[in-house]
Amino acid sequence: ANIDLPTAIEVSRKVTIELNNHNLTVTKDTEGYGVFHVVEGGDLTINGEGTIDSACQTNNYSMAIWAKETGKVTINGGTYTNVNTKVLEEDTDNTHYDVIYAKGKSQVVINGGTYEGKTPAWLLNIKDTDRETASITVTGGTFIGFNPADNKAEGEGTNFLANGYKLTVTEEVYKVIPVANKDIATIKGVENIDEKLEEHMETVLRLVVLGRAARNEVEVSSRAFSGNLQEIEIFQEKRRSNKRIKKIQLNP
Repeated sequence: ANIDLPTAIEVSRKVTIELNNHNLTVTKDTEGYGVFHVVEGGDLTINGEGTIDSACQTNNYSMAIWAKETGKVTINGGTYTNVNTKVLEEDTDNTHYDVIYAKGKSQVVINGGTYEGKTPAWLLNIKDTDRETASITVTGGTFIGFNPADNKAEGEGTNFLANGYKLTVTEEVYKVIPVANKDIATIKGVENIDEKLEEHMETVLRLVVLGRAARNEVEVSSRAFSGNLQEIEIFQEKRRSNKRIKKIQLNP
């Protein structure tokens, strides 16, 4: 069934939505708070298959979900799109239409679903001034034309993937999957684990340059080193190693 809402559904308490193959739209909304507007005290979970189509014809925002203040959102399924948004004449920022937007101290967790936007670079977006307090964490889902491990809208190399997850990419379709155990290796003699990876970047590069990665002692994930993965892969190429660097786990 198709349900065209007059304006956003405001969520200020714990709510679970079972989509059950329903399609929600807000084609005539003039407020611009999305399809779901999750505010202080709100805790929204979305399950199942169905489409949240926030392509609006009467406002300049067209967000599927807007989380703000301390609102929480967990997305386990569904399709989220604003591809058919109408660009209004007065809209001077028509290269920027978010699909999932977080601000304040909100938390968004994406475990599944499919995401496609009119401006793909802005599929997932955190308000610039709230990047230290709001969060978007991705453990699953399919993203059309958008790399959640390198969200350039938030700054080159910004990674929304949770630890233990990686991407498969086919023709600009980015799918998030768990890292398999076989992709994990260790570096002996280095203490601590993932939260210390940035501090040990020089050690990792040194090991790669020395060619130890070719002997399976070093592996690096896009989660751990999203901004530096290309550089490390270049080192690997120079060493003429065919082994793909996938993940690093630091152990004493």
